[in-house]
Amino acid sequence: MLSFGEKKLQELNEESGETTWHVIAKNGDIEIIQKKYFDLDEREINLKNKEGLTPFAIAVEANNLEMVKELMKCGAENSKEDILKFITIAIEANNIEMVKELMKCGAENSREDILKLIIIAMQNDHRDMNIFLISFYSTSSDLNLENKEDKGKSVADAPSCKPSCVKKILVDTLVNYDEDSSKNGSGSRG
Repeated sequence: MLSFGEKKLQELNEESGETTWHVIAKNGDIEIIQKKYFDLDEREINLKNKEGLTPFAIAVEANNLEMVKELMKCGAENSKEDILKFITIAIEANNIEMVKELMKCGAENSREDILKLIIIAMQNDHRDMNIFLISFYSTSSDLNLENKEDKGKSVADAPSCKPSCVKKILVDTLVNYDEDSSKNGSGSRG
């Protein structure tokens, strides 16, 4: 038999298309997950609500790093496209720790993806984010740059980028940015 609170929550969930996971993510109630106050159905962790959002997406949009970590522990899954979208959201919020956590989700990023993320950080004037992204991606096998001995390290182990490596990434980024701007008719940087 459901308690009054659980019954009311179930009624609200039916109206919004949300599971208990969605409500927990919106409210940031990590303790409910950790202490298992409710009987949470782990099969529902990846369901989308009527707005098309999973609990994980809600946590990322709320910039709630601890909730993101907790949902990952509980089995939240995301596609490569979703992870890239979430990384973009975290870059725009200038949340380096969130970006690090999202990169642990294992999305393989192409050179084009990497440059787009660096450009987003540049456009938002997030210098520290750019330094992190360049440092992290300088070890990427797709870039064929220096620090080959550091390949395979986790995001948390991303080494400091050598000056020549930073220069190459920035030049490539700016060249691609100029080309994209020219194609879109917005001109080049001034």
